Amino acid sequence: MIEIQNLKVKEICESPMNPRTRFEKTDIEELAKNIAEQGLLQPITVRTPHAMGFDTFEKLDKDGKAHEFKYEVVCGARRFRAINHLGWKEIPAIVRDMTDAEAFDAMITENLQRKDVDPIDEAVAFSELMRKGQSVKELAARFGKSERYIQDRTKLCGLIKELQKELTKGHIPLIGAIYLAKCDEDIQRSFYEDEIDGCFDDDDTDCYPYSDIKEFVTRSFRLLANAEWTKEGEEESWNDKKEVPKCKGCEFNTASHGCLFYEMKGNGECTKESCFEKKELVFRKWKLMQMYDKMLKNGEEYTPDKIIVIESECPSWKRDEEKEKYEDANEYLKDALPNVKIMSSRDFSGSCYYKEEDERLQKMLSEGKVFKTVRLYEDWHRITIEYLYKSGVNRDTAEKTEDELLAIDIDNATRKNAEKLDGEFMKMCKELTNENFEGHPELLNRIVKLIVFDACPYIFKNNAGVSDEEKMDAMLNDQERMSEVTREAAREFITKYSFYASMGVALRKKVVSELMPEAYEEMVKKYDEKLEKAVGKIREKYGEK
Repeated sequence: MIEIQNLKVKEICESPMNPRTRFEKTDIEELAKNIAEQGLLQPITVRTPHAMGFDTFEKLDKDGKAHEFKYEVVCGARRFRAINHLGWKEIPAIVRDMTDAEAFDAMITENLQRKDVDPIDEAVAFSELMRKGQSVKELAARFGKSERYIQDRTKLCGLIKELQKELTKGHIPLIGAIYLAKCDEDIQRSFYEDEIDGCFDDDDTDCYPYSDIKEFVTRSFRLLANAEWTKEGEEESWNDKKEVPKCKGCEFNTASHGCLFYEMKGNGECTKESCFEKKELVFRKWKLMQMYDKMLKNGEEYTPDKIIVIESECPSWKRDEEKEKYEDANEYLKDALPNVKIMSSRDFSGSCYYKEEDERLQKMLSEGKVFKTVRLYEDWHRITIEYLYKSGVNRDTAEKTEDELLAIDIDNATRKNAEKLDGEFMKMCKELTNENFEGHPELLNRIVKLIVFDACPYIFKNNAGVSDEEKMDAMLNDQERMSEVTREAAREFITKYSFYASMGVALRKKVVSELMPEAYEEMVKKYDEKLEKAVGKIREKYGEK
């Protein structure tokens, strides 16, 4: 028979081994209220230090002063705190002699058998038992859980503190927290800072959707099949100094943990973005070093076969941390290429797309108009040889034949002529009224289909003066109002879209030709004549008749 004793509260201390580390103040206060009304229905369990060979337990207070106690709480820490909150002098307790191992096992068991067990407490408990030698299979059998359940819970220990708090508050679902916990700290922190920080109040009952969490995580993982180094054969060939771990068998490779990463279906994705990026950088360094002998060195005379190394600037729109990463990567790669001449991307004006065997490319290389280049670092990690024009060289005309230059000039003249003609059509469209569209239902319906519904529904809605779906539906059933709005939207579109919006050009041409056929023919003829004169002058320039 179990003997229950009334012990002095001041002779009892809490255990530092308790896997439950979070006690909400409001929960303790609510429990204390219930105990005050109903009494303590279940005694706590304490132990003596005798099994450990001691007479008392020693515990330091917040000031570092040591205090001695006769008993230590094994089961019932919340009840013990509630009793302290009430100021009771005594508490009913079951007293046992237990070793540290026995006490810890009892704490774990009690914690895990609670109906309201906190997932984080559960994670800590399972992890501690595994640390003490119990396998996932043994824990699953002991507590009546699946192995996957145990694995998912233990993974929660890897959840950053901020997300643990959001999970406890109910702001992220448990399944979402498990999914996030399988990611590295960088991904978790990015999710917290970009997606959830500041979105909820402490008493907010809303929950961040699991589907959105899964989408975020999936975007953050890196598909290993797309990595450049996977196409290079065995990693030993380029990762000989073991700067980064192998992907095969890596703990951050989903393919290495089929059960743990069952959501990824074993596709082989990297869950540690920082490691993936480091590997990209190490592989890039190795690829660049293969070109080292052909790179132009400081003090060397340039020859067409030399490769110029370009240091690109980080795009200005990127965040500060991305810019810093960019700079660090450039410095890391520079260190691997001693004495190599590094030029700025500002020294070049654009790409030359002639093939390597083209005589024109070879001629410009020899004249120093085009250079064979490779970029030191860029977000796009594939290393390619680029042929770039020297700054100041007109890449549109460089090394073009007279026939090519003639064609370029005629194309430019044709484009400018068409642009001016479209400008005339736009002026004519601006003079149109709603009444001009009367009697042209097919034209109007075409504009509706192409513009209103397919291209820019906001124009239609704004001109209609409606703000929600119900009002829109009501208006659509009002044929008279519908016709008026459609004409307004059509006029706005054809008078505001520039020449470079091809659909606008085509529609203006259609509108003017149908609504003002005589003016259309006159304007087209006028600009055809202008183009003919312009082309004639161009041909004379190149000696053609």
